[in-house]
Amino acid sequence: MAYRIVQERLVTSKKNENKIVVDYKDNGIGINKEALILKNGLQNVENRKEAIRGTINFDATSGKGFKSYFLFPV
Repeated sequence: MAYRIVQERLVTSKKNENKIVVDYKDNGIGINKEALILKNGLQNVENRKEAIRGTINFDATSGKGFKSYFLFPV
C-alpha cells in the first residue's frame, strides 16, 4: 500500500520548473557502491531514467543506509 501513497503524492505534487524531484533515503544496511551491478531492478530503473531523460544519483555507503536522488522532466 505504501507505493500507492507515493504514487498519489507524485500525481498531486507541485511541479518545480517543469521537473519532479524525488529524494529517497532509508536506514538499511546500504550497499558497496563499487560492487553496484545494474541488473534486475536497478537495470529497470536505469532504462526508465534514460527513457524520460532523467538523472539519478546514489549515495549508498555500506552500513549507513541507502539514499537516492531522482530528477526528471514533466
